[in-house]
Amino acid sequence: MKFSIPRNELEAVRLMAELANDVALALGNMVEEILFFTDSTIAMSWCHNLNKKLRLFVFNRVAEVRRLITEVCPQDGEFPLFHIDGKENIADLLTKTNDISPKELGLHSIWNTGKEWMKSPLEEMPITRYSDISVTPKEEVSINEECFPEAFLTANSIHIVGKGVSTTPIAMDVGL
Repeated sequence: MKFSIPRNELEAVRLMAELANDVALALGNMVEEILFFTDSTIAMSWCHNLNKKLRLFVFNRVAEVRRLITEVCPQDGEFPLFHIDGKENIADLLTKTNDISPKELGLHSIWNTGKEWMKSPLEEMPITRYSDISVTPKEEVSINEECFPEAFLTANSIHIVGKGVSTTPIAMDVGL
């Protein structure tokens, strides 16, 4: 089955959380800190926003991401999934077209040692917190495509707002 790019990015976040959970269980106290990064503002928005009514595919993956991340990083504040610019995402060395050879992925490569910023304290990393994220109108459409439309009530009608709905609300008499 072919998924949209945002769904694929969400699946990558889920796999990252699953791998981090497995590594943390295997290494126990040897792991001091686990941080989670994505270059997808859409997947990040789905994972952080608990107010949207997500469609089943996205809902199940977000629930799994949140469960796995919470297991390895008990919440005492901010959900620890941060945005990183795609140019800083070393995972893209293997998932996007790049002009690299296998020997450039050897033992002392950036793939194995990480970028310098990855060794910095969280406050000094070139990341964006969810609270500071801004999405483009196009990204907002993609986010909402995986959400159920929301209904709201007035004294005599129900208004449906959501994907594919005109700016004029649809009013339905509820017999009040």
